[in-house]
Amino acid sequence: SQRKLPAISKSDALKTANDFIRKVSPEILGEIQYQEQDMPLNVYDREYRFTYIRVKNGVPFPANSLTVGVNNVTGEVQSYYMGWYDDLTFPDTAGVMTMEKAQEVFKEKLGIQLVYRANYYEKDSKIYLIYTNVYGNKSIDAKTGEVVQYNYYCPYGETKMKAEMAKA
Repeated sequence: SQRKLPAISKSDALKTANDFIRKVSPEILGEIQYQEQDMPLNVYDREYRFTYIRVKNGVPFPANSLTVGVNNVTGEVQSYYMGWYDDLTFPDTAGVMTMEKAQEVFKEKLGIQLVYRANYYEKDSKIYLIYTNVYGNKSIDAKTGEVVQYNYYCPYGETKMKAEMAKA
């Protein structure tokens, strides 16, 4: 089959994605934020993919997200994925330390180190020198200043995660 250039602009496809979310998940509209992806368009892709993350009290919660795929030739929604934790209680942001104080505490309690990292998304897989935290799975509690360990995975049964796949 012959490849076609996108007939639909990215901005029009984004409008379609936003309209689709408004239709199928109106209850989360006030809690999501579109995340612009700075990736070059692959001529073999048949869809634009738009990712949104949950934002609560003005603070991002990337563990909850949704992605909408819009066909770049027909303009129709092709896919929809929503990973969302229900029944979560978010602490309010009152009493969090300032960014300056957080930087001091982070440096004092966790430290930073210089490491090499590769960006495999770039054509030439360029190697970068970056500063990162010494302990990859530890952070500073924004209210108490104590070191906390976090995990990207939610213990089974502690909360329900809603994952929906829809093909249009």
